[in-house]
Amino acid sequence: MGRIFLSAAHGGFENGILDPGSIAGNTTEAQEMIVLRDLMVAELRSRNFEVLAVPDDLSQEQTINWINARSRQSDVALEIHTGSSTDPATRGSTVYYIANNDQRKAHGELLLLALLRRVPELPSRGAKPDTQTGLGSLIFVGNC
Repeated sequence: MGRIFLSAAHGGFENGILDPGSIAGNTTEAQEMIVLRDLMVAELRSRNFEVLAVPDDLSQEQTINWINARSRQSDVALEIHTGSSTDPATRGSTVYYIANNDQRKAHGELLLLALLRRVPELPSRGAKPDTQTGLGSLIFVGNC
């Protein structure tokens, strides 16, 4: 595997408005994902992976452009999110991959398995193609 690009979801400006993501209590999804991303970067680097942290203040489009300007064929780009829902059926960990890409599906399944081994109390919602999202596709998945 090549380098790993790791993006914390939200935080940049979308259509001129700061995007905090989900808000709970005194924190935002953007703040929590930056903390989690930084922990993941340190852990992966301690295991001798080359990791690039995407700047926190970029919009979704700028994030994709930043990664694409620096990426090579063997690199992997990941963006981490949390979700918020009162529906228990939509809670849990999901990894989305590029639809109809068996290699990325296998990578997604391995990533989810590794996460669930470390945090077994997380419910698993599986590795799914990005076409199974409520949006029909994910801009980050198909464009990096």
